[in-house]
Amino acid sequence: MASPAVVYTTAGLLLHSPSMILTHDVILAEIAKGRLAIEPLAPEQIGPASIDLHLGDEIRVFDDGTDPIEVTEDADYRAVTRVRRLDDVYLLKPGETIHAITRERLHLPPDIGGWL
Repeated sequence: MASPAVVYTTAGLLLHSPSMILTHDVILAEIAKGRLAIEPLAPEQIGPASIDLHLGDEIRVFDDGTDPIEVTEDADYRAVTRVRRLDDVYLLKPGETIHAITRERLHLPPDIGGWL
């Protein structure tokens, strides 16, 4: 059986959910324990239940085409994308997909996930 998600207690109540949203205090506790790492990180980036991240200076724009991309161990995203510097506004077209990186580097333990 898989180990349960991290359990927190608040006001004597036992909270356990594999899909719970982490609060500000829980985010800080996970950082203090070293389970969650974000570099660089300023205190004001931590919200009530989120961490604000910054978009990097480049994005990868997928080439035009309607052919499906086969996802394999040796697939190379560079073959189907082009780099675009974000010197100015970028207008994302309907149906277009881009890959972007953040200025921050994140480490999440296996029992914590997030959306970007």
